[in-house]
Amino acid sequence: MNKRKLNIILSSILLVLLLVLFATTKAPTQVLSVGPSIVISEIQITGAGGVNEDFIELYNPTSSDFDLNGHRLVKRSASGTTDTSIKAWSSETIIPAHGYYLWANSTWTPSVTPDTTTAATLAADNGIALRQGAEDTGTIIDSVAWGSVTN
Repeated sequence: MNKRKLNIILSSILLVLLLVLFATTKAPTQVLSVGPSIVISEIQITGAGGVNEDFIELYNPTSSDFDLNGHRLVKRSASGTTDTSIKAWSSETIIPAHGYYLWANSTWTPSVTPDTTTAATLAADNGIALRQGAEDTGTIIDSVAWGSVTN
């Protein structure tokens, strides 16, 4: 295994460990739900094929289908104060009950076919969110941040 691949693998493992550590040390919060709730279940910011093999996996943990129409995936840089859209849905796009939905960068090469792709990329020290509604003001359904994000 070459040194670059080993560094990518180690970086990915470190990111997962940091996400697990953050998730297990975070103060409990109360979640009020009036309908189906989607969660960001997995993120990759660098794949074996390079920096543009980014993906975000959404999971529907409920027993009802969820329509992404009117929602958007957004990101912010470490010190960003405004959203940048990764993907916005303007027509019916269903995540089935207990099902998954995969967004990937358009240069994605692994054998798993994503549900949708765009040219957006993710980076170290980003925050991402699934919003219902407009950038910056829509309701946040779920969000994840890593690194030194301050927003």
